[in-house]
Amino acid sequence: MRPPPCDVWWARTDWLRPQHLTVLGAAERERLRRYRRRADRDRCALGAVLLRAVAARALGSAPGAVAVDRFCPSCPGPHGRPVLPGTGLYVSTSHSGAFVVVAATRAGPVGVDVEEEPAGLGRDLRVGALGPEEAAGTTDATGFVRCWARKEALLKAVGVGITVPLAEVDLGPPGGPPRLRRFPGARPDQVFVTDLPAAEGYAGAVCVLAPGPVPVRHHDAGPLLRSVFPGEPSVTGGSVPPGGRVG
Repeated sequence: MRPPPCDVWWARTDWLRPQHLTVLGAAERERLRRYRRRADRDRCALGAVLLRAVAARALGSAPGAVAVDRFCPSCPGPHGRPVLPGTGLYVSTSHSGAFVVVAATRAGPVGVDVEEEPAGLGRDLRVGALGPEEAAGTTDATGFVRCWARKEALLKAVGVGITVPLAEVDLGPPGGPPRLRRFPGARPDQVFVTDLPAAEGYAGAVCVLAPGPVPVRHHDAGPLLRSVFPGEPSVTGGSVPPGGRVG
């Protein structure tokens, strides 16, 4: 039997509206207060709001009623991988630059990542993040962020974050399709990584741990946000997902 699909929802950070914050819980609000830079705070806020909106749509509930557990195994802070206890729905969120993305699926644990290209790409960064074969096939910032996004998506799906050295994770050079070549404890036949369509200067990837290939569907989150907050001004301002098809 083919695994259920993975739905990936795209939004732009400038879509955040004050009324969106009304659905957040106390722990999420406290987390936002700790950000010093408004841009970082807004990205995190929209990610939390969109995750609730996506989960509510899948579960048939209100966004504010969705129980989101962000337990961190390393410290008391509520900033671990988001879990929706007892629902069978796996979710992940990421944000970088102008974009926020949320992935949701019932196929298995999921991780999603979007990355903006760095202004400079030093040799030390490449050596620390890439395996030998990946580094040999990576000559520019575009290839580097593609490799990075693939690795982050995998580590999020496994639930370890960047506690594993990125150079120990090998998903192949950026010019070819992602395929797990090396990662301690992971089975290549149960790790499915897909590159995401992205605007120029960005790269993205989603990883699902499942018994078979998982189809990925892309969605513009603007209509979803408007359905959750009826009457708000239009928030759709361009092609989202960038360069991809809306499902």
